[in-house]
Amino acid sequence: MALNLKLKLLLWLDKQQNTAQINTLSPVEARKLQAETAKKLAILTEYKPAKMYKVSETAFENEGHHIPMRVYQPQAHAGLPVLMFFHGGGFVIGDLEIYDNLCRRLAMLSGCVVASVDYRLAPEHKYPAAPNDCYAATVWMSENAHRFGGDGSKIAVCGDSAGGNLATVVSMMARDKAGPLISYQVLIYPSTDGSLQSESIQTLAEGYLLTKPLMTWFLDHYKSEDANITEPYFSPLKASDLSGLPPALVITAGYDPLKAEGREYAERLQAAGVAVKFIEYKGMIHVFIQMPKFVAAARKAQQLIATELQTVFGINGLVRNNVSADL
Repeated sequence: MALNLKLKLLLWLDKQQNTAQINTLSPVEARKLQAETAKKLAILTEYKPAKMYKVSETAFENEGHHIPMRVYQPQAHAGLPVLMFFHGGGFVIGDLEIYDNLCRRLAMLSGCVVASVDYRLAPEHKYPAAPNDCYAATVWMSENAHRFGGDGSKIAVCGDSAGGNLATVVSMMARDKAGPLISYQVLIYPSTDGSLQSESIQTLAEGYLLTKPLMTWFLDHYKSEDANITEPYFSPLKASDLSGLPPALVITAGYDPLKAEGREYAERLQAAGVAVKFIEYKGMIHVFIQMPKFVAAARKAQQLIATELQTVFGINGLVRNNVSADL
């Protein structure tokens, strides 16, 4: 399928803006540029923030660091399932604000409490700081979910891009450490292979927002000197054992450089006996999930995630019937 016409226009406009490439900037400058760009883009691509019953700013301590977290309660019910959300950004950029709208919509549509984690970023905090923070956040929420209307025994994990990597790595850590039970993992165009050698990274290396030079820049900042890119917590696709992980929904995009490794990871999970639902949204690009006002595929993908979570947790009856994916 050809690239979606709206996205084609968006990419053309982005090129005309001649905005500085993130991978030519320092991490601090890149974060500032991303925040400014996301704010402008949101006017065109996102709906107004969905109303929540309550949004709480909280935090926990991990490895001597203060880790902020934002928790979204969609309704007043107690005992709701919890969706841990880990944002994308190559482990270097991204924050709670940029993903606020998406987290609100996931909470609204699914009926789950959503906990968005502001994990430590590289290069100030290289691997394994990010996965350690995300796992610690999941443990913390399993023990404190009741404070936010959640049930700590009903947890799913979700993330996009680097956040998809973190979501499945947290699932691995929970398995390996006999940690909290993870019921489901939602992996949105996940980064699963630090080698950057997949077929789609080569064929879609330029022109679709996420580029190979940018991914190389992310990797150079994220990887610590003593880290091996074949470690399963760094590159989940390289793991020798994927058995015992929770069922997964894996979403990719037709014009995303990460699509090949996302598909391969879904196949590896399935081969290991993990129940997997895989879908590639043809004609879409990286970050399309955050464009529900702009492209129908984003609304469909968000609703699919919500439906899967409702099915896993059996919470259909708790979700307000008047909630629509088109809001």
